[in-house]
Amino acid sequence: MAPQSPGPRQWSGPIEKLGDDERRSLLDSMSARPRPRIEIEEALRNGWFEMWYQPKIDLKRKCLAGAEALARIRHPRFGVLLPGSFIPGGADDSISRLAEHARGKNPEFLVVMQNAEELLEDPPVLEAIDGIAKEDLLYGVRRAQEPNKPGDVTWSIELLQTARQAGRKVLVVEYLKDPEKMTAAAERTREEGFVPYFAPRQLQCLNPPAVLNESGSLPEHPCR
Repeated sequence: MAPQSPGPRQWSGPIEKLGDDERRSLLDSMSARPRPRIEIEEALRNGWFEMWYQPKIDLKRKCLAGAEALARIRHPRFGVLLPGSFIPGGADDSISRLAEHARGKNPEFLVVMQNAEELLEDPPVLEAIDGIAKEDLLYGVRRAQEPNKPGDVTWSIELLQTARQAGRKVLVVEYLKDPEKMTAAAERTREEGFVPYFAPRQLQCLNPPAVLNESGSLPEHPCR
């Protein structure tokens, strides 16, 4: 009888308690496992939603500048689930309900959708968000610093312009190290009215875990 393969890794404690290698192992496991479909209303009703705080580092001043709150579900059977399990690709009110939940946690939260620019064609989605962060718009879809297909770039830009014209901020994140490509990408991004950001592909490995104070906020820092 063939041995059974191990199931996806489970972790029931705070993500801050894991070391760097353990966090990467857990996230890899979360990405590789089959995606169950979870209804947002069910998750809200049962208190399965969590906010995972990812620090934003000001590399120029070398200090903590803020944090992003990433929505995750901790399911009693499937463990920690990424948004692909609870945000469908079609039109419905999932984004609106999740945005409402996030703002209920903290009215100052800015709701920024990551990628999935095709959802901008749905008016309720556009109404619910404050902005969109698009990764690998011009380069890097194949995980290298090579240009993306022109047709794919045009398709994405047309959708992102829908958000910009509606007054939503459009952030473009390119994972580049080549100075010439960074300059070219910055010029093109600004021409479209978007805000460019650049980072090496594995920058997240440098981030320390966010430590919140008793009120659930980031502690005051002289650089902030």
